[in-house]
Amino acid sequence: MKNLINVILTIIILVFSRVNLNAQAVTTDWVVNNFPGIPVGVMTGLDQNDNVLVTGQSGDHNRIITKKYDTNGNLIWERTYSISGYAVAATWLSIDNSGNIIVTGYPHNFSSNPIESGLLTLKYDNNGNLLWDKLIQGTWAFAVRSIVDQSGNIYVTGRAWQYTATYDFVTVKYAPDGTQLWFDTFDQNSGFHTPNSMDLDQYGNLFITGGGQSGGLITVMYNNSGVRQWVREKSGTAGNNIKCDGNGGIFVTGSFYDYNTGTSNDIMLLKYDLAGNLVWQRFYDFGNSEYGNLINIDSHSNIFITGFGALQGAFPGWLTVKVDPSGNLLWYKRFKFNSGWEEYPYFALTGPDDEIYVTGNVGVAYGGTTYHGMETVRYNSDGSNPWVAGVNLYAGIGKGLALGSDLSLYGVGMFYYSVIKYSQSLTLNVKTSIEGFYDPVQNKMIKDTVKVYLKSSSSPYNAVDSALAILDSNGNGNFNFPNAANTVPYYIVINHRNSVETWSAAANSFSSGNVSYDFTISSGQAFGNNQILKGAKYCIYSGDVNKDGLIDAGDLALVDNAVIFSLSGYVNTDADGNNFTDAGDLSIVDNNTSHGVIAITP
Repeated sequence: MKNLINVILTIIILVFSRVNLNAQAVTTDWVVNNFPGIPVGVMTGLDQNDNVLVTGQSGDHNRIITKKYDTNGNLIWERTYSISGYAVAATWLSIDNSGNIIVTGYPHNFSSNPIESGLLTLKYDNNGNLLWDKLIQGTWAFAVRSIVDQSGNIYVTGRAWQYTATYDFVTVKYAPDGTQLWFDTFDQNSGFHTPNSMDLDQYGNLFITGGGQSGGLITVMYNNSGVRQWVREKSGTAGNNIKCDGNGGIFVTGSFYDYNTGTSNDIMLLKYDLAGNLVWQRFYDFGNSEYGNLINIDSHSNIFITGFGALQGAFPGWLTVKVDPSGNLLWYKRFKFNSGWEEYPYFALTGPDDEIYVTGNVGVAYGGTTYHGMETVRYNSDGSNPWVAGVNLYAGIGKGLALGSDLSLYGVGMFYYSVIKYSQSLTLNVKTSIEGFYDPVQNKMIKDTVKVYLKSSSSPYNAVDSALAILDSNGNGNFNFPNAANTVPYYIVINHRNSVETWSAAANSFSSGNVSYDFTISSGQAFGNNQILKGAKYCIYSGDVNKDGLIDAGDLALVDNAVIFSLSGYVNTDADGNNFTDAGDLSIVDNNTSHGVIAITP
């Protein structure tokens, strides 16, 4: 009966999956949920084979649950961890270079006085065997984050508090076998302080940022041996996230109260060097209160800040900001799904084309009630938004994302431990000009629909996928292929309603999900140099009205007949795209017939 309920509820989730698309760029492959109770998912990651690792806790809070799924959503293994007499919670998941899984969390016993808790670290091997567990006990103590270096050493940071003496930041380094290498506690002045984020640089230095009871962005640097190098504090709210850029730059984000207006907070971004010097600080104000929560750095050292903000009198929504390496604003995007609901992003990551993916919660109305829904948004490097996708019910809050080698995107939702796979189409950016439709004087082309095929690079050159798109006035079109694969070479084949089928000169491979190909720059961009120069651009030949692969008397007869009857509208005999079949069309077809134009293929 329980399995039947699980299946029914999974179907409900799939029914209410949302994919708001531009050109069908993403699909929801599968959703897996876990019942009974309301288990909580907190983080996800991928091993070397793109198997999905997720961790969270059971609905009764008595077990940490870690699971591994294959790329089809089939459960490979499940492991639970409990401590007698304690509730337990998971907070983070990391994966080392050998595929071992590190889960951090904390036990807690609220019936004790003082409250008993601690920083818990679990290490599983790739097959789910528990290699070791370590607990640093304390009062009101919990692990916040973990990170693994290239040698498999594990760093864990969290918070602990004692009634007699406060030591707020607690950080420990473990060797791969679980041996404790160093341990440090850090208290800045007085009161409570909590670390929120950590990162390693290329030298093995560890950086932690967080905040205090009375505010302030606190940043701490440790060397590889655990010796504290420097501590820096800036006015503002807590340091919410920290990232190293690989060039000696350390970036911290949070927010800062805008004393100029006296009414709002601005996103704050700080850059430190390795010596702890403040290189620069930037503030970003987008009209009201804004808060920076997450940092990602792309391959060109541009910085993404993900946070939230609201216009005056409105509920908060997601905010994604991109700045250059000097902190200058490049663009920002707001995302709001439900104007009557508080919506926050919780996780973000960048992809190989410097795109960014953001997930979090939105308000979804269903049956007269608003629920938490998990939403995921992609922004390209230029800020364009190719897709938004989400799950309305039961997934709740998007807590983590992981990007597969094939650009499949995996997410974990907080409620019901939901695991979701999205598949992204590979995108081909084509530029081509159609002879009859292109005006060399205006350097513009009449827009029209084109079908592009991806064909195998070896005989018999079978079609692997196809896509329709409209070429704009510059001849550009974006074509999405859900059935194509990265790194596999394909011929690009242009098929237009009254033009000769034209193949790319060679097979091309998608890299990081995208490839661009410009037919217009040379006749040699087409197989067999099968293009005509018109003005400054090379164009595919117009006039194959009957689509038999050659322009001949058969096409000429069709156009001649259409001219006699003054045929108009969107018809194949209109070789110049002006919606009338006339002498101009007849001239194009007659000229190409006399030159014996045919499709040239491998």
